[in-house]
Amino acid sequence: SYSIGRNHEAQLYLSEQLLEIEKTQTSTVPGLSEMRISGVMNSSGRFAEGLDYADISIANAANPIVQRVSQVNKAVALAGLGRFEESLVTAKLADVNFTRDHMLKTETRSGDLYLAFLLAQAEDTHIMRHSYLIGS
Repeated sequence: SYSIGRNHEAQLYLSEQLLEIEKTQTSTVPGLSEMRISGVMNSSGRFAEGLDYADISIANAANPIVQRVSQVNKAVALAGLGRFEESLVTAKLADVNFTRDHMLKTETRSGDLYLAFLLAQAEDTHIMRHSYLIGS
């Protein structure tokens, strides 16, 4: 199981080992390992690498859940790199719900919350206030 509170180095090591195995054996869920590595990279603040792995996952994944999580990971990576407009476009593709009510629910995915946090830190906070938080 993977979560923001876990040892990122261990998660990264295990995910990289899975990628090595997948070089010789077909993955039963294409894009899953890259999705996990992307999330670990983002959680570690390594957004450029998170973006690379998210793009690989998106290109290979057929599973809709892996696709969505990878899109959210991509949006997080873009926001972490300061590419806020691209992040918002990608978040919309992933159908991220930024409404205040949704963000305050306990079942809201941590990736969605992390993305909202990064976008709220943008220098132009007007984007978040106007587009999502106030008008919702």
